[in-house]
Amino acid sequence: MCSSDLAVATVGDDGEWRFRAEPLMIDDLDAGTSFRRALPAGLRAVVEAFDLRGDVSLSGMLELRGVRGGDYPITAAWNLTTVYGGNTVTAGVELQEMHGKTEFTGTWDGEAVRANGQLSLNSVKVLGYQLQQVQGPIRIDNGQLILGSKNVLEQGNATSVADADRLTAQFIEGVLAVDALIRLGDKMSYDVRVGLRNGLLERFNELYLSGQGRLAGVINGVVFLTGRGTDFRQLKGNGRMLIEPADLYDLPLILAILRVLSLQRADAAAFDRAQFDFNVRNGLVVFDRINLQGESASLFGRGNVRMSDKRILFDFYSASGRRQVPIPIVRELANELTKGWVGIHVEGTLKDPRPETRPIPVLDDALKRLLGVFDNRPLQRR
Repeated sequence: MCSSDLAVATVGDDGEWRFRAEPLMIDDLDAGTSFRRALPAGLRAVVEAFDLRGDVSLSGMLELRGVRGGDYPITAAWNLTTVYGGNTVTAGVELQEMHGKTEFTGTWDGEAVRANGQLSLNSVKVLGYQLQQVQGPIRIDNGQLILGSKNVLEQGNATSVADADRLTAQFIEGVLAVDALIRLGDKMSYDVRVGLRNGLLERFNELYLSGQGRLAGVINGVVFLTGRGTDFRQLKGNGRMLIEPADLYDLPLILAILRVLSLQRADAAAFDRAQFDFNVRNGLVVFDRINLQGESASLFGRGNVRMSDKRILFDFYSASGRRQVPIPIVRELANELTKGWVGIHVEGTLKDPRPETRPIPVLDDALKRLLGVFDNRPLQRR
């Protein structure tokens, strides 16, 4: 249904025409094939890039202008609120089950769309994860969709940018901040920075893992990603996650390692801080360094997880923790030939890891870097 309390159409002597509807109200608009075919080619390409699925409701102002005869493009201006009731939109990744609205003011000059707006969603699902209270600026300019702050992407960190200038959401009781530059076209490409502040591991466990056992901690992290389309094999990036304080006993991977080391539950409680440095490439999440530190035991590791089936390949090296002997620096480890250390090789899946002990290898340069203490320097985009 479409209605307008005031719709004005005029045609000038020179053939220029104008149509303006305000206030305009459209309920249950199907933005599918028929709707898209009615749009000018350039504007249609933008709409098709988002691939909106499901009916929406529009309200606000819409104005169209053109010239009768001749090869003149139709131009448009709008100030519209779009209401979503469970829709799906493509924006680098699929945004599913969208509930909320966007408010957009924009123009179409016959060649390009330029628009500024505000996203306000009560909830949306991304990669299977539920986000709530999603709010922030959104802009379309010269074939690019900008979510949040472009400055954050250019600078590499967000310390000088207020949350109000970014796209933020509530996730596992923390704040998720997203800044993205998405290049629209036949095959989207994008640059994204995602940061999580003060998320709760116990809430993640409740929602997305078994919801049982002892698994808790405060999560802070950041990841930079670039990609094309929706093929994860073309996804590249790097990131860091820090869990502190941490209680990781009932994580299947940790349980398996503790069993093979014959450590008890009390030893697991010692893992009170965890840091993961990783990169993404060729369909893998590659962990350059995993540091699990505690009072009675510590683990250092590296390896990868295959995104398609969650297959894992890890190597860990165990050492005494802070309470027994302070972690020595690398040259002392080399001199002592890693006395008292144990190597653990892990294959299988995240839910079903299969560890086995192995001799400690000679300390190569990569392993020396791995055995460093926690790195608190800001993560830089690579």
